[in-house]
Amino acid sequence: MKRLHEKYARMIVPLIVSCCMTCLVSAIETLRAVGLVAFWDTWPLPWLISWAVAYPVMFLMLPVVQRLFATCSCPPQ
Repeated sequence: MKRLHEKYARMIVPLIVSCCMTCLVSAIETLRAVGLVAFWDTWPLPWLISWAVAYPVMFLMLPVVQRLFATCSCPPQ
């Protein structure tokens, strides 16, 4: 099986993390708001909208957060 090149990690990692995070959070909130009966009629569109916002934000913020973390952490011994 072919593997992706490491250079794509900058795009793929935020894609997967934002997808999982928005899926879980929007599913919990939709279930809480409308219940199980109306869940599948209500949930997909709000999840797609929230993911469309979350991915670019995470893509842009990840390098900033990594640099910030690097300034306040110790290098490995």
